[in-house]
Amino acid sequence: MRFVGDKGSFVKHTFNKERDFEKKLYKYSEELFRSAKFVRWTPLLRDRIFDEGVRPDSIILSLDHSEWWVVEVELARKEKLSEMQDQIGKLSRVNYNLHQHDIKIGLDKMKLEVDTNELSQKLASIQPRFLLLIDRHDEEFVNVAKYFGFQTLVIEPYSTIQGNIRFMLPGEHISTLEPMFEAVKTIQLDSPKHDERPNIINGMWHYAVPGGFFSSDHVTIADSEEIFESTVIRMEKHDIIRLPVGLKSIKSIVKGNKIGFLNCNNENIDFFTLRTEWNRL
Repeated sequence: MRFVGDKGSFVKHTFNKERDFEKKLYKYSEELFRSAKFVRWTPLLRDRIFDEGVRPDSIILSLDHSEWWVVEVELARKEKLSEMQDQIGKLSRVNYNLHQHDIKIGLDKMKLEVDTNELSQKLASIQPRFLLLIDRHDEEFVNVAKYFGFQTLVIEPYSTIQGNIRFMLPGEHISTLEPMFEAVKTIQLDSPKHDERPNIINGMWHYAVPGGFFSSDHVTIADSEEIFESTVIRMEKHDIIRLPVGLKSIKSIVKGNKIGFLNCNNENIDFFTLRTEWNRL
């Protein structure tokens, strides 16, 4: 594949060292992670089961400060697979409640306009998400990452003969999407009442919404873990959106643990973000 532009022709680039890949990610972090802050973060953490030390590569914080990610950066090479597997396994077994000070150090590097001591205490009480960044798609890396609870984001590098670097994202992550500051339309997703059974058919939760809320029969939804498609069924007095119960975010709402909020900041496009909050009964 080749891209042609003002700087010449861009062809696939191969980084020989992981740190060179990382440096470019930090350089273009504002464009790559448009809905989050992304900085280098390498505290010494402890695997709570085997008591082994482990250092992550980076930390990501959503712009609304509600979610955060522990990040591992790798060059997707076969000889790196075993090392990566051991590394993310350790990171998945860390008790992050014990690392409030380390989290604060990462937040301070982001230059946030909030009290980072208070925010780090909040984040330490929240289980982080995990994200693997790789420079090319490799199914083995993706599968290993998934086993340990890591999502994978592929960020492919391209370069010119002069050394100009560009990145291409074959897919998006919720942290890389355009930020949604002002929601044009929002709907709240509540669990069924305790004496009602949720309307689940073939693994899909059928949730009633006001008629006309969705402008099309197919909508795209991004939660903190993935981007998925849902269909809308038109009824006489209301519409039904079909939501996959297998997703953690949807299941947490159906079980009554959390409340969901579908937000859209463009009334002409049915692209929504799904945010969840703990249901304080």
